[in-house]
Parts: sequence; structure tokens; C-alpha cells
Amino acid sequence: MTTVFVTHDTEEALLPADRIIVMSARPAGVVNDFPLPFERPRHTELVIERAFLRRKRHELQSSCRW
Repeated sequence: MTTVFVTHDTEEALLPADRIIVMSARPAGVVNDFPLPFERPRHTELVIERAFLRRKRHELQSSCRW
């Protein structure tokens, strides 16, 4: 099963996702495609773990270029 969740909030995307696809503005296109390595089930404390924060910083830096 696949669910598409659209958001502009990086942290909101990182917690439930297995993969994040970053899209550009018009014309829309895929800019980056990031698989997420976090184990399931995920817990809310994940958002303060070092690996999560590194991934969040990486996603923000990569996404801000577009």
C-alpha cells in the first residue's frame, strides 16, 4: 500500500515516512528522493536523536536550494 502525504514541514515528513520526495516549483518535477533509514515502529523520541537531526538538517539544506 502507498500513501502520498504532502507537506512543507520537514519534521512532519520525516517521522512517518519511509521515503521523502522533494519537488520543484512549476513546472513540478522531482528534485531529490531520500530513503529514510529509521526502524519501525517509530517513537516520538526519535525527533531528538542525533541521526534524525542530521537527516533533518540534510533534507532542509537540500530542499532550500529549490
